Amino acid sequence: MIDPFIIGVLSLGVMIGLAVIGVPIAVAAGIVGIAGLIYDLGLSGAFGMIGALPYSVLANFGISLIPLFFLMGDLAAQAGIAKDAFDSAYKVFGRTRGGLAMATTMGSALSAATMGSSLANAALFTRIALPPMLSYQYDRTFALGCIAAVGTFAIMIPPSITFVLYGITTQQSIGALLLAGIIPGIVTALCYLAYIVIRCRINPTLAPIPEVAFSRRAKLRGLAQLWAIFALFFLVMGGIYAGIFTPSAGGAVGAFGALVLALAKRRLSWETIKSISLQTVQGTTSIMIILVGAFLLGRHFVLSGFTEALVELCTGGGIIPGWTVMALFCLMYLVLGCVMETVSMMVTTMPFVYPVVIALGYDGIWFGVIFVKLAELGMLTPPLGANLFVVSATAGTETSVMDVVKGVAPFLLLEVPILIILIAFPEISIWLPSKMFGH
Repeated sequence: MIDPFIIGVLSLGVMIGLAVIGVPIAVAAGIVGIAGLIYDLGLSGAFGMIGALPYSVLANFGISLIPLFFLMGDLAAQAGIAKDAFDSAYKVFGRTRGGLAMATTMGSALSAATMGSSLANAALFTRIALPPMLSYQYDRTFALGCIAAVGTFAIMIPPSITFVLYGITTQQSIGALLLAGIIPGIVTALCYLAYIVIRCRINPTLAPIPEVAFSRRAKLRGLAQLWAIFALFFLVMGGIYAGIFTPSAGGAVGAFGALVLALAKRRLSWETIKSISLQTVQGTTSIMIILVGAFLLGRHFVLSGFTEALVELCTGGGIIPGWTVMALFCLMYLVLGCVMETVSMMVTTMPFVYPVVIALGYDGIWFGVIFVKLAELGMLTPPLGANLFVVSATAGTETSVMDVVKGVAPFLLLEVPILIILIAFPEISIWLPSKMFGH
């Protein structure tokens, strides 16, 4: 009988090898999972499991949130919420050195409150914020790096599809996870604002002061533009927090609210509705396929004894301190983030990482926030950092990926102390969910 730990390591190695040669991660995980189940249960037992597991995974009620959050984000973007957020923040910070970068940061944070996709947020703000930043002679790499970095806010600040998938994978409360991202998201945005102010004062050539001035009345009008964002955010998250409706119902309310806003602003056509619907179906389907492959792999890990062996290795006898295990997991996710996209990285590792985290006595909601923060870093690290490519492609042919990489490097360094703060003070993440109705 082969040692369960060796089986698990070999399974992971084969899956990674398949991914390296170009096999889609969902297919690679599925192939290894099916082969592993045949080894664990025999042919007939494995086929019974393979026939039942996909249905049990996709019948999870939380999955309905994925298309609803896709719809909410696309409809909110169509309603011009991101543009309104940037314009409002620009009127407040415009006369400050680095004001446009600060407006981009605040605008992205506000836009993230209605959008669950980091890539969509980064693409939107490249189109909205980059032209004025360049027209006011901002350093190009600084501007590109700022836009790419703040685009990641959308996977921390709810509605976050990443938190939904984490909840489905780990069986944690999706409502509590969504609430857990609010304060860490605000802390991150405030750290970015402070960094931009300090850096632009040290090096004024990065961000000249625009020759514009806004009256108090104009600033107040700009702030009034934000009513739709706050209404949509508090309608969804307030209802979930107060226990008025479930997260899935909240997603439906948010999507409907975004639809009403887009219709009220007359920014929807049949072609736009068709395009948004198609994107929603494609995005949801791809995630569902990845989930099925990952759950097959995860079930193999459990039945082979690999998960139990790993938990025993990390917790048995206290040989390895818990903080060391957590530090190794963080390092693993930083490395994986360089070569894997967030969804694949999460659903293929959580089946063996999460049981260890819980066995060590850590809070599952808190670890979800830490994972999302590490996923943010992964979206900014080469060679496969998705936000780098989205910003580069949206900015035009004169912008290379290396331009974005150079600009984003200081923001990556800034994320390190933010990550340390979130690890050292779990209350930042778990305080708000602890006050949630029913908790």
